[in-house]
Amino acid sequence: MKCKCDGIKRRSALFMALLAAIALMITAGGAFAADTPYKSTWDETTKTLIIKDILPMAEGGVDTDYGTAASSDLKNLMESSDSFIGAKGIISPGQIEQLVITEEAAPGAGQAYKDKGFFTYEDMAYIAVNMSSLKTLDLGDATVGAKSGDKPGISTNLSNFTGGTSSPTMNDLEFLSLPKGMAFISGDVFSGFVNSSGASDKGLSHIVFPETLAAIGKDAFKGTLATSLRLEFKSETPPVLSGDIADSYNFSNTTLVVPDGAKDAYKNAYSNNPIASATTGSVTLTAYAPTFAPITDGDTLPSPKQITVENSGDTSTTFTVMLNPDNEVFKVYDKGVSLDLKKRPSFTVEAKDSSGANGEYKDLTIGPKDGIKAGLHRATLEVNYNQDTAEDIVEFLVREKTPKSDISYLTERLIGLDVSGRYTVGAKPVSADSRGTMPISDDWMGHTVDIVKLNAAAEANSAKQAIDIPARPGAPKVEMIPGNTSDDKGKLIVPAGVEYRVEGATPWIDANDKKEITLQNGKYEVRLKSTYSAFASAITKVEIAKAAITLNIETPIFAPKTVGYSEIPFHAIKISNTGNLEAIIDGVTHTAEFELKSGNGSVPAGGEDYSWEVRPKKDLPVGEYKGSIEVKYKDANSKDVTAKDSVTFNVLAAPTISTFKINGVAGSINDAEGTISLKLPNGTDRTQLSPEIALTDADSTVSPKSGEPQDFTNPVVYTVKAGDAEKKYTVTVTIDPRVEGRLVDDNPNEWTASSTENKEAGTFSFVITLPLAGDVNTSDIKPGSLKLEAALGLIDTKVELKDADKTIVITGTTYDLAKVEIRGLIYELISKPGVTVYQKFDPAVKFSDIPKSGSTGKNSGGCDAGFGIASLLIAGAGVIALRKSR
Repeated sequence: MKCKCDGIKRRSALFMALLAAIALMITAGGAFAADTPYKSTWDETTKTLIIKDILPMAEGGVDTDYGTAASSDLKNLMESSDSFIGAKGIISPGQIEQLVITEEAAPGAGQAYKDKGFFTYEDMAYIAVNMSSLKTLDLGDATVGAKSGDKPGISTNLSNFTGGTSSPTMNDLEFLSLPKGMAFISGDVFSGFVNSSGASDKGLSHIVFPETLAAIGKDAFKGTLATSLRLEFKSETPPVLSGDIADSYNFSNTTLVVPDGAKDAYKNAYSNNPIASATTGSVTLTAYAPTFAPITDGDTLPSPKQITVENSGDTSTTFTVMLNPDNEVFKVYDKGVSLDLKKRPSFTVEAKDSSGANGEYKDLTIGPKDGIKAGLHRATLEVNYNQDTAEDIVEFLVREKTPKSDISYLTERLIGLDVSGRYTVGAKPVSADSRGTMPISDDWMGHTVDIVKLNAAAEANSAKQAIDIPARPGAPKVEMIPGNTSDDKGKLIVPAGVEYRVEGATPWIDANDKKEITLQNGKYEVRLKSTYSAFASAITKVEIAKAAITLNIETPIFAPKTVGYSEIPFHAIKISNTGNLEAIIDGVTHTAEFELKSGNGSVPAGGEDYSWEVRPKKDLPVGEYKGSIEVKYKDANSKDVTAKDSVTFNVLAAPTISTFKINGVAGSINDAEGTISLKLPNGTDRTQLSPEIALTDADSTVSPKSGEPQDFTNPVVYTVKAGDAEKKYTVTVTIDPRVEGRLVDDNPNEWTASSTENKEAGTFSFVITLPLAGDVNTSDIKPGSLKLEAALGLIDTKVELKDADKTIVITGTTYDLAKVEIRGLIYELISKPGVTVYQKFDPAVKFSDIPKSGSTGKNSGGCDAGFGIASLLIAGAGVIALRKSR
């Protein structure tokens, strides 16, 4: 993986180098434990103390272990003892080489520091007490407070901090990162950083100023001797200098490291000051970690690959390398020599050359360590320089070994897997047991399955092992001999190489190649035993039952037949033996309407017999016949038993048509001759008529179907079927040659009627006078052509045309007026010979016993009452209603 990290601003380089020490907690030999009030860590190897929490001071004071109350607590702690005192150990300040105090310390401040932030500028002085071995003081991630009314900063009264002649001193201090929040530095602050003898080869060599720094006092660097002094400024605005910042210090060996793009600002700001002789430059490092191809666990590790550190700035710098998190996967080499990164070896990378090409350092390599396990291993490669860090990610993928499992047919397990290893078989997750085996699922048998060893990192999963798992052999064939009534024991007849058990029980019992096994009645499972090259077979389930004979009878079903049917063939009777012994048939009986054909005399155990047959007798009359078939036999205890089943047969009447209508006109049906005739009104089109047909038998059918259009220009044959019988009808449709016309006046008020009664004869005679319509000429009517369409219940009926008064007179005699119906008049026109005209009365003229209304009738027998016109009702052509007078 390549990642160009353009000088990522993070923490101090030395602080980043110490992160690995945070997790290292040494509880013996003077160590701060993680649960102490300090919340601090100690790294014995690098002599580094990281304080994450200042003393837990409460309002009014602190615990006696830490000195007295008030703002001088830190001073009292440092001066009253030569040690930091923690809950679980002691660290002598003389042992400390690196001291880091972090921003997280601020929340721990007590009431004495309530308005001052992390610690006051006064407390800065006491950090130096009893720390003559201190080489690094990193406060860059902390925050400085201030006295009430003061600006945050360091003033000239920090005599102990300056080292100088104070005892003890910090003559060995090389690196100082000042805290955030500082606004100024008073003169003479760093002037005392020389060794106790005043030699010039000792002194503070690297100072980092916070971004908040705005001013530096006169003579601040007086006497700060170092072979090469690096002053690193975070602010893009140069701090104001108060006069000459040194009266004797030579800045020719000093490098000002300033933010990118701020060099000109610093040069211009300090052009008239001795600091102008310092070199102003910038440093930006970029780290490139190599890429390693994946390998499979156990393969040869790749050789170390080159780390490239680029400096795109114009000032050379030193850098250190670390891996975060500190792990045991990668090692860093310098010219083939493995490095201990905890000892922080440093390397120098040059600046750009005159052509502008980046300075590069390529002598370091990195590679995975021996014994690396499968997985995706990743670390952050950190290049720490000045106060910056360049990062890149180095990673190495080691895949799991491809499984090499095998099949154990005897145990039906996959073997040769990693103990408790996680796998997928056929894409489903499974795990091996503590012996490195797993059961073979029945779903896998008969298939090639893929086995993959899983890793926490999915990309580190193994390649697939394709393994062919044979199918399970088929179940063996087993015969059963049922138990007997004496001891309830039966037998299993089995092939060689089987094992058996009671159904669902364990373990399996080896039959030891016996072909006949005597067992108690019950349910058993039998299978072929597993071998070194084959699984156990599928299971055959069998039951050794008690001796039993049970017959069940199932008679055939005969379809209904029409009366007069031909002889029906014999149908088989099904006789089933659900017992486990052969049944002997003693006899078969049947009812009189049926006849029987005899069959076998026995039925095998668990078998069926169809040799006995039955059929209904021929020429049975119409009706439903219910009979029975009985089979007599002896059960397993020799007792007489009868098996019985019913048998039925229906004889149907011949199918017929009950009604046949076209356009509401009912046809005349002659079943004997198989004819149907209809007369339809004049003008009816016979080519597309849809009859309505009703059948006498709901189960019968007719073809053509009812409602299906037909051409009745010629007779049409309809066929009715019911069961095995059918009947044909020839349907003839004729057209009435008559034409409906108008003869009688439509106004019933113009009609008259009279009647006489002959009580002795029990008859009534009547006269109905119907006036002709006004537009009818009697000369157009053929003489003698008038007649009634229908005159039911009438005798001596006569119809006459009266020319004189242009009326039609109907006379007649009836025994019962209620039965009289006159449908209409038929007459023939003289002017149109052969044309018959029909005037229909709809509804018909009816005589009924209704209340009298209108004219009265005559009484021939001297009675006061007789027949008269009761009312004249018209609907369509009209109704005449007469009643008997009272």
